[in-house]
Amino acid sequence: MSVIIDGTNGVTAPIFLSNVYNMHENAQTISTNYTIPTSTNAMSAGPITIGTGYVVTVSTGSRWVVV
Repeated sequence: MSVIIDGTNGVTAPIFLSNVYNMHENAQTISTNYTIPTSTNAMSAGPITIGTGYVVTVSTGSRWVVV
């Protein structure tokens, strides 16, 4: 299991990776502010809801794809 770490709030959103079944799992609701760094890509399995009051920032040269 990998986690996203937010320097302000600690562990924020678990991302589960399974080597046994070759599956990627992510939460359906984003409940923390998150920035995808410059020149970095991100992918989520949708549908995805951004919780009230939270922001996802996609930096210049980056891409976030929801499949």
